[in-house]
Amino acid sequence: MNRRDFAKSIAATAALPLLPTAAVPAAPAIKSIDLMWAKAIAKAQNNGSASLIAQSLKVPPHVAEAIQDKLLSQNVIRAGALPGQTVAVNPTFTGAHMKVAAKAVAQTAKNQSLELVKKVTSPDCGHDIPDDPKDDCSEHHPEHPPQP
Repeated sequence: MNRRDFAKSIAATAALPLLPTAAVPAAPAIKSIDLMWAKAIAKAQNNGSASLIAQSLKVPPHVAEAIQDKLLSQNVIRAGALPGQTVAVNPTFTGAHMKVAAKAVAQTAKNQSLELVKKVTSPDCGHDIPDDPKDDCSEHHPEHPPQP
């Protein structure tokens, strides 16, 4: 670098504070009540996306994104498995209602399968068939007396 280039760079640096700068947008103001509700919604829904926050709290998208950033920094939500997905760190519901439903379905299936096994393994006496020549099923079913 020669003297002239050095002098030009010093002069340019001195004039830098005099140049107008672009206005930096201020971060949107977040109301504490909105943040509190956003925490509750994120934990209850196990989702802290900006679209959910904007829709639930009726705030503009840029405010919802600021709330989402705040929730991320406070460790209320974290990034999910997919890009753009967020999940609650400590959700209110962990799927207990799904476990109860699964137990009920399993119990119903078990009961129905036991009834089916009982029907299949019981001896076929044919008492419900009107033209059955051996209409006597008293040995298998005592509730049906022998026919004369």
